[in-house]
Amino acid sequence: MADQFVKIEGLEEVLRKVSPDLYEKPLARFFNRAGIAVTNEQKGFAAVDTGRMRASLGEGATESIWEKIRGGGLRIGTNVNERGTSYPRILDESPRYHYAAGTRSGQQTMGWFSRAPERAQGNIDKAVSTLATDIGKEWQR
Repeated sequence: MADQFVKIEGLEEVLRKVSPDLYEKPLARFFNRAGIAVTNEQKGFAAVDTGRMRASLGEGATESIWEKIRGGGLRIGTNVNERGTSYPRILDESPRYHYAAGTRSGQQTMGWFSRAPERAQGNIDKAVSTLATDIGKEWQR
């Protein structure tokens, strides 16, 4: 299994001081947007043999991990395994594996999964801005 967890520091303290009615829906939309941004990066860098691993990334996909965490959070990943081997993990962590074809042919697959949040940072930043706007709209109601 390969998964990731992103934590926003100080979020719990802020949420304790604000009514859940104000932030619950905007926060859920934020984590959905951020999760999509990260899984899109993972899909773009996934090594493709049969396409099973790429297809497993995203909410509702077979073998997908898309778990909303109470209090704000999202755990995403993939459960693609073959005979007890976690291919997402070994392709991400081992320098032994390389892309066989495509624009990354010959390059190491290391980081295809774990570096996705870093590659998605621009889209996550946009999601944070949208979160602030959404909370502001809820505040005005």
